[in-house]
Amino acid sequence: MTFVFDLDGTLIDSTARHYILMRKILSDKGISVASGFDESYMKYKADGNNGRKYLTDVLGIYEADAVLIQREWVKQIEDESYLLYDKLYDDSISTLNLINDSIVFLTIRSNESGIRNEIKRLGIDKYPLIVLSHGMDKADAIKDINDKVTVIGDTELDYKAAIDTGSDYYILNRGFRSKQYWDQRGVISHSNLGGLIK
Repeated sequence: MTFVFDLDGTLIDSTARHYILMRKILSDKGISVASGFDESYMKYKADGNNGRKYLTDVLGIYEADAVLIQREWVKQIEDESYLLYDKLYDDSISTLNLINDSIVFLTIRSNESGIRNEIKRLGIDKYPLIVLSHGMDKADAIKDINDKVTVIGDTELDYKAAIDTGSDYYILNRGFRSKQYWDQRGVISHSNLGGLIK
C-alpha cells in the first residue's frame, strides 16, 4: 500500500499565508477590512468559492480591480517570505510515523524549490515528493505508482484523482474545503488524520 499525501490543507496548515498576503495586498491598495477578515475569507473559500469572488461579493470591489488583486495574490503566494507562515498540523508527524507502508507527497506548486525548502524546514523531507505544475492532473502521477494507493487530501483535485484512478481516499475538511462543501457532494470528510490510522 502507498499513501499519497497532499500537502497544503492536509499535512501543512498554510491558511495564515493565504489571508496574511491578501490582507497585505488590500492594505497596500488602501482597502480596509473588518477584524474578522481572516476567518471570513478562509471560510468563504473553503465553502467552494475563490478569492476573486470574495473580493467582489463580500468586499464589494469592482470586478476589474478584483481580478488585478487576485492576480497579484497568485503571483506572491509562494514567495519564500510567505511560505514561512506555514506550519504542520498537530497530527501530521505522528500520523506519518505510524504508517508502516510507503508514503509519497504529491502537490501542485509553482515554486518547486520553495516547497522542497519548506518540507526540509518542517522536518518531513525524508519522503518522496512529486511536484506538479498548475493545470496538471494528480491522477496521471498516481497512475505511475505501481501499488495500491490511498489518496489523502482536502480538495476536489485530490478526490477526483482518487476516483479517476480507482484509489481509496481519505478526505479532510480542515484545509481548503469545508465539511459543508463535502456534505453537499455526498463525500464523507474528516476533521483530522486520526481515522486514517484506524
